[in-house]
Amino acid sequence: MTPERLDNYLNFVQTLTRADRCLIVDEQLRTLASRGFDAATLESQVFMDLASQVLGHAVETSQPVITNNVITNPAEAPTTNTTFKDLRIVIGLPIPRVGALYMDRPVRHGVFDRAQLDRLMQFSAEVLLSADDLSIEDMRQRFQASSA
Repeated sequence: MTPERLDNYLNFVQTLTRADRCLIVDEQLRTLASRGFDAATLESQVFMDLASQVLGHAVETSQPVITNNVITNPAEAPTTNTTFKDLRIVIGLPIPRVGALYMDRPVRHGVFDRAQLDRLMQFSAEVLLSADDLSIEDMRQRFQASSA
């Protein structure tokens, strides 16, 4: 996978899902590419802990992870809503033979469509491991054709 392919893929994912931020890792959880993150966030321990947990679980179980960035244990939910202004929906999608995809967006922008995420999970390995040189438009067309 070339850096250009990964960048096109993350651009496609953001357009499709309206995710603010995306990160793709290999099966050892090493970052392959990211979009929408600033360096400070990517290097912060809080983000690294969350992303490692979500992506690690997705890789280990081959199942999608849908969570948030604030409450991992409902018993520890905050008693005030000051933290909720930064509440984000977090998705970890396993990508067979590649690794996993992390996506998030503010909860106020709504939830991710589960059927779309299931299709994206199946579609991602095909596109990322394809021998073809695929543009963002090629990816969009293949994704639409995969649902037909």
